Amino acid sequence: MLRSRLELCVAVAIVLLAPLTVFAELGTEPWRLPPTEPTPGIPIDEPVDAQPDVAVGSGLSEEQIAAVEAEVLTELEEDSSWYGWVVPSSWHMPAAWESSFELGIDGSEGNSSTLTFRSGANLRRKQDWSDLKLAFSYVKSMAEELETKHNAQFEANHDWLLGESPWSVFAKSIVVYDEFRPFDLELTLNTGLGYQFIKTDIWMFKGRFGSGATRQWDGPHERWRPEAMLGIDFEYKISDRQKLRLTSDYFPEWGDFDVYRIRTDAGWEMLLDEATNMSLKLGVIDRYDSNSGGTKPNALDYSLLLLWKL
Repeated sequence: MLRSRLELCVAVAIVLLAPLTVFAELGTEPWRLPPTEPTPGIPIDEPVDAQPDVAVGSGLSEEQIAAVEAEVLTELEEDSSWYGWVVPSSWHMPAAWESSFELGIDGSEGNSSTLTFRSGANLRRKQDWSDLKLAFSYVKSMAEELETKHNAQFEANHDWLLGESPWSVFAKSIVVYDEFRPFDLELTLNTGLGYQFIKTDIWMFKGRFGSGATRQWDGPHERWRPEAMLGIDFEYKISDRQKLRLTSDYFPEWGDFDVYRIRTDAGWEMLLDEATNMSLKLGVIDRYDSNSGGTKPNALDYSLLLLWKL
């Protein structure tokens, strides 16, 4: 039974990692040796055989130089093999994008058996006039061979910046898939105005308001429901290695503010290793729906993950 659970975990990880690694390799340049520079004091057009021994003044013999070159070539070959595809710290993204990938697996075997797999990815491209953020999360839990949790969430947020003004125009969409809610798929679309209240090297606080609509499929509300929207974004840099963040959105239904939804996404990150950009992340996603169709109105996901920034 344990072997079957491990096989399931590996299979899910491969399915999720494969497209991310392919995308991560886009925009990279092939490995190549650094350009060879001529020895100081030797004319460039002079034949190589006429150059003096490079060991003179370098402190290295010809054998030592050859060994160093062979070691460099070996490292380049290893980096371009499977190692570069598997280890997140070796992935590369186009310079215009900031990105991160997170992964967590936990389980237990004994009187009861549980297994939970969590994964996620974040992309961000910020320019003078635009700030685009994409986020994806996936959770699957098993207990005693029974599925107890299976959901995925994708969020896209685009802010059009208005020069030096604290105001901005935004468009936001959220797609939620959840097998244990009264719906299978939920889509939320909103647009409106944002305002930057605080922006320093340590603090960031931003508010937004607007309007939009939401729709569910295979659930009790299979129609578009107009909604208002109020939200905040908050970040606090505790130190060079730690930071807190919070995003919360309130969606009251137009015409009946007693019917509303609240979505909150909070997290704490601590940098563990600078060389690999690996961090420890504690995350919480809470989704509340006052009109949940007879099921529990609150859905809470919390996780402790390893995060790599690419």
